[in-house]
Amino acid sequence: MAEEDEEYKVEFPSLKGPHLKITVSGEPSVGKTTLIRSFTGKQLRDEYLPTLGVEITIKRIKVGKTDVTLIMWDLAGQPQFKIVRPSYYKGSAGVVFMFDVTMPHTLARVDDWVTECYNVIEGGPGVLIGNKIDLKEKRLVDRSTAEARASRLGLRYFETSARLGQNIEAPLLWLVSKILG
Repeated sequence: MAEEDEEYKVEFPSLKGPHLKITVSGEPSVGKTTLIRSFTGKQLRDEYLPTLGVEITIKRIKVGKTDVTLIMWDLAGQPQFKIVRPSYYKGSAGVVFMFDVTMPHTLARVDDWVTECYNVIEGGPGVLIGNKIDLKEKRLVDRSTAEARASRLGLRYFETSARLGQNIEAPLLWLVSKILG
């Protein structure tokens, strides 16, 4: 972690093991909040409520024999929050970039999200998640297209249905394993 990022480090002295800040970013309504709420066991919302600025959620997990505290930062995707998002990326150990497989423009914008993030944290492990795979009849982005984008950006690709809880743990556990080495 760079010296200037030390001021953003979050400490939880009563919790053992590493504390990892994971930033979740992408366009509005791609399922970032639903992914985090499903992963952390929080109740899902019936209607869409946009995140305002950032929402922080903490989850303790075990990776192998290591207890890890994840501090998940759910970033607002609306354009009006672009000016404050760089400060939210600081101190991130890893990043989740999300898009909606039913909305191709959300995949097209992933490049901008990656640039915005890595201009602040200068690399680090990341995953690209194609969400809403349960909406098969509405799907407009095929897996091979998304995999090619992820590969070009140096990201590992996963597909999920955050609403149904399908495959939500795999990308996050892979990311944490990469961070821990």
